[in-house]
Order: sequence, then C-alpha cells, then structure tokens
Amino acid sequence: ARPSEPSARDYVDGSLGLAPPQRIMLADGKPHRREGFLRLNLITRPGAGIIAPLEIAGRIADAFPDGDRIDIGGSSP
Repeated sequence: ARPSEPSARDYVDGSLGLAPPQRIMLADGKPHRREGFLRLNLITRPGAGIIAPLEIAGRIADAFPDGDRIDIGGSSP
C-alpha cells in the first residue's frame, strides 16, 4: 500500500538517498566512499493512537545506532 492509501496493517516504507561517490584513493578502480542516508517512515492506521507507534519507532531507531554502516549489495554506501 502507498502512504496515501489506508492500510489494515502498520508498515515501514523505506528509501535511500545517495550522494555522489567520493574517491578515497587516486588510481582508477580503487575504493570509493559512497555516502547517503536511509529514510524510514512508519505508516500506521488512522486512529491507532500515538503510544504504540512511538514504541515501534523507538525499536526501529534502536536497531540503527548513531554512526552505523549499512552494506547494500556487498558495498557500503
């Protein structure tokens, strides 16, 4: 379901925002740093209240400590 459509269940909608790669070694083919961000939106049912969604959001945040690296497809963003 898309965020604009009501859903019978809560769900998390995610997207990646990537910045252009930064070269960390001078030679071609050497490692590059790929930075970006992971955005997660918690979508809840209308009328679900605020306490349960805040608890779910807290558990999601706890899974991603500050400064954590995420590997996607074998490379780090």
